Formats: sequence, C-alpha cells, structure tokens
Amino acid sequence: MACGYTRDDIEEIVVNVYSGILKDPSLTKDSRFGMGNEIPIDDNAKRLFFFPIEKSVDRVPDCILKKFSPDVCQKAKTIGDVIDAICKEFKIK
Repeated sequence: MACGYTRDDIEEIVVNVYSGILKDPSLTKDSRFGMGNEIPIDDNAKRLFFFPIEKSVDRVPDCILKKFSPDVCQKAKTIGDVIDAICKEFKIK
C-alpha cells in the first residue's frame, strides 16, 4: 500500500510544526529562514525541527521517512524546501 499523503497534507503538517514551535501563525511555505527573514534562526536551530517534523509526518506502516534528515532541515532556505524534500521522498507531485 502506498502513502496516502497529498502535497497539501504535507504542507499543512510542516507549516503547523514551524508555526506551533515558533508561535507564529503567519508562517507559510514561502517563509524564509535566516536573520532578517520571517524565521530568524541559524542553521543549527533549523536542524532541531527535524524531530518534530518526522514525528508529525511518520504514519505506520506506509508513510515512514527514511531519507529525510536534520541536514535537510539545516540546508532549507524556506519551509517549502522542507515540504519539497518530504514530497520527493514519498513521490508526491
């Protein structure tokens, strides 16, 4: 059986993780990381979002992230980059 998530599902989950932790309901997939941007956190802090995102996305037995890692979160320039990485892993267009 294949993972039943849609791109919209992943976007909602990931944006909600960032919004909830940062207590900022205005965040969207286009919100940018870095000082002077909507999410003013450094690369090390971005890595920490891996764990709550993974926990929120993983759904046994068919939707388990295997390639997604703290490095993906660290390298992301926007929330959308994280969404894209998850969708790519799950082969969601």
